[in-house]
Amino acid sequence: GVAHEINNPLNLLLYNLPLLKKTWADLLPVLSAHRRHEPDKKFGGFTYDFLREHLPQLISDMEMAAQRMTKIVSDLKNFSRQSNISDQGPLNVNTAVRNAMRLSQSTLRKSGVAVHMELAEDLPEIKGNLYNIEQVVLNLLINSVQAIDHQEGEIAIRTGVTFNDGRVWIQISDNGRGVSPAIADRIFLP
Repeated sequence: GVAHEINNPLNLLLYNLPLLKKTWADLLPVLSAHRRHEPDKKFGGFTYDFLREHLPQLISDMEMAAQRMTKIVSDLKNFSRQSNISDQGPLNVNTAVRNAMRLSQSTLRKSGVAVHMELAEDLPEIKGNLYNIEQVVLNLLINSVQAIDHQEGEIAIRTGVTFNDGRVWIQISDNGRGVSPAIADRIFLP
């Protein structure tokens, strides 16, 4: 429901921004001619020179931001379609990690924490629930960000396979403060 509410105004932006860009291209010569008569005239508080130089980039940035929002809404809709935990199928854990990374981009960017990913190539598929693994990775990433209380924060994400038994693994580590001994015995409780 929230995604639907966001999509309506977002689609309006995506529809109108190209029209604004085209309108600006048509208005530029008119404003240029008008400038000869009133060289100090401001439009919306901006000079003709400023608008000519910066408005196309501002419109382009708005289009890029709206398209990014569309991708975020799409990712959220996909994430919210979580199936029953018993619904399992073939999956690649690298896909789950990449999806969780996309969902946590805003949190990671705001935190200033550096993320280093080392995803093994050619991992065998495993049987599991992609959305549940995404949620686990997402929760671990957010927990890591919350545990880092200094300026040199780093999170490392690795995937791999143990060749002697074929187990596929995900490892997430950070240089945060760690788990308090007071709650360490409860970290695996539901």
